[in-house]
Amino acid sequence: MGYDTDDGREFLTHELKGTSADDGNAYSSKWDYLCVDAYNSTNLDMGLSLAFAYHSLMAWRIFFDDDFTRKHYYIAYYPTEFRNKAAHRLTVEGRPVKAVDYIHPNTTVMKKEMLSFTLGGAFSISF
Repeated sequence: MGYDTDDGREFLTHELKGTSADDGNAYSSKWDYLCVDAYNSTNLDMGLSLAFAYHSLMAWRIFFDDDFTRKHYYIAYYPTEFRNKAAHRLTVEGRPVKAVDYIHPNTTVMKKEMLSFTLGGAFSISF
């Protein structure tokens, strides 16, 4: 792994070398390319309801509810994880290094808020 220049811009280059035991066989690896996880959150629910008795066994009901939640999401994007497993010998500017020191996932935490409203009505018959 090292840095090359192209039109005055530096970019990272990798050289992955296998051992002689690989014999040119196809390489296969599995890992989580994109991982999205959410932390626990608290929901706040409020509502308003109005009921009207139409007859002794029948009633109308109108309701309005709103729900609010704030959730934190953890996102890890890791397109280069295969290099940690494939790189038997990795060098940076001629020095041997460990792949885990240079190849990391891109991570972020996002906060999302959601507010939803529900408006409805109901007719009930009791018997």
